[in-house]
Amino acid sequence: MNSLLEERGFTLTEVLIALTLTGLLLTALAQTGQVALTRWSRLEQEIEVQQHLNTALERIARELRQAKKLLGTSPTELSFQKVDGTSVRYYLRTGSSNLLRAESGGEPPVAGYVKRVQFAYYNAGGSPTSDPEQGTSVEITLTGGMPGIPDQTVQTKVQIRARSWP
Repeated sequence: MNSLLEERGFTLTEVLIALTLTGLLLTALAQTGQVALTRWSRLEQEIEVQQHLNTALERIARELRQAKKLLGTSPTELSFQKVDGTSVRYYLRTGSSNLLRAESGGEPPVAGYVKRVQFAYYNAGGSPTSDPEQGTSVEITLTGGMPGIPDQTVQTKVQIRARSWP
């Protein structure tokens, strides 16, 4: 009989308390992990949108700097003539989130996730103009986003360097 009293171990109550605390701890860790994964996914989406917008903005600015002349002054479409005489048009098709570039019949997408495009045109004195012949610089604004993340906007102003070419 003495051997039963000398045996050491946990009571059923102690085991149940330990299991309950372990379960609570694992639940808290799982929820923390889920929140971290959700934030990570959202951050990846924000970065993807930002990369699309920046890539498009850099491409448009690079081409526009070398443009010979503007062909129009629409606030939602950019049309210009390159030095080699070909026409280029950047625009956002209605109902689409792809910024398109039209040249020689093709319209490949330049960037996705684009919600709005805005072009503002300025003359040599820095005043807004609606006359393409007077336009020497263009302010480009692109806004994009995905469901569940805030919209992001990128903007630059581009001076048309090749404007004075014959």
